[in-house]
Amino acid sequence: MDAEEVELVFKLFIEDAQNEIALSEANRLSEDFRDSEIAFSETLKVLRHQLQLLQDRRVACGLSRACREDVPAIEEALIAEEQAVRDHELALRFAGLRKRKRPIERQLARHNGSYRRGGSAVDIPDTDQFSEGPVLDDSLATLASLSWSHAELSKTEVGLPRSTCIICDETFPTHETIELSCEPEHHVYCNNCAAQLFEMATKDESLYPPRCCRNPIPLETVQKFLTPEATLNFLNKSVEFNTENRTYCCNPSCSTFIPQPDIQNNVAVCLECNTETCAFCKQESHQGEDCPQDPEIRSVVRLAGDKGWKRCTSCRRMIELSIGCFHMTCLCKNQFCYLCGARWKTCNCPQFEEDRLLDERNRQVAQEERATAARNRGFQNDPHVCGHAVGNDWTRTRHGFAGPCVFCGTNYRWLLECPDCGMRLCVRCRLNRIV
Repeated sequence: MDAEEVELVFKLFIEDAQNEIALSEANRLSEDFRDSEIAFSETLKVLRHQLQLLQDRRVACGLSRACREDVPAIEEALIAEEQAVRDHELALRFAGLRKRKRPIERQLARHNGSYRRGGSAVDIPDTDQFSEGPVLDDSLATLASLSWSHAELSKTEVGLPRSTCIICDETFPTHETIELSCEPEHHVYCNNCAAQLFEMATKDESLYPPRCCRNPIPLETVQKFLTPEATLNFLNKSVEFNTENRTYCCNPSCSTFIPQPDIQNNVAVCLECNTETCAFCKQESHQGEDCPQDPEIRSVVRLAGDKGWKRCTSCRRMIELSIGCFHMTCLCKNQFCYLCGARWKTCNCPQFEEDRLLDERNRQVAQEERATAARNRGFQNDPHVCGHAVGNDWTRTRHGFAGPCVFCGTNYRWLLECPDCGMRLCVRCRLNRIV
């Protein structure tokens, strides 16, 4: 029987039960309910409930079928709108105009959450799997509370090719992943891990540019997994991180990066709060006067001189060398000599100081048996000059509490160990942070 015939049967049962209850009430001599009346009343409740489930199921199937047919058109319109928004934002950025939030961006964000999952269109369940024939009571109850959970969506992905993410070690349909041409084997990232890497790179400059096995990951490869806001934020941060002598708004409540096109005659104008900043001392603009040396900056410089700190010759960050050689690599990727500040390998300064190397050596010896094993293999034991193996030569530590990652400091159950220097890193820092 089809769905309409099943509903008709339930309606006839309900009508019969109502007639029996009415007849029993008419023939009842006292106020006490007879067993037959109670039985028919309970049966009537069950029949009405089952009929409602059938009707809800029919509505759910109709909605599912309608959504499945409308999604391609909706997705095509969204893609066109997203591209228009990105093009407009890029034009504003290159023209040096201030970005304004528009209603279309909020609508796109809402649509992205409703119709897109990980940058690709949601697979609407096929209504063919919801048979319109008669079903059992427990099946009716399940279909009545129909929802598109992750488990329901997974049913539509059965049979699709799948790949394992190198970061989270979970399997995903191949169309929800990207494959990078790493050596000696390609690495696969799921949409969440790839998008997370690009979002983290906008907050942690040591992760910029996003890379795997020292090879930069093109934005075009991951852009389909990013929201328009995340893409625009990454592009803005790319301009910031690629600028050597950066200028930020001197307003403490703003501190927005000011790109070079907005700096004229050493006066940087913030497009967010309209504050003018001196591009030389990074303080408030002096309105045509000479830039005085800020006393607080000079006191910090004096303290740095007493402590032996140095400043990056590119971004002017303050840097302290505690252990290791004099080869410094700043977060802005500038490599210089810690002693004289010259670009690395362009001076005649010594490469190390014995006392600092001794401190580094003591730290290595404290790392269980790794230093001894490295000496027995005859490998280089200084992580500062180690090239760090590329490929699958890194050793995975025993499962348990492996301690913190050397770079990010996060504790993991297991880490990857460099076969040359014994340094222990997490998978993300091993693939994305080593340069």
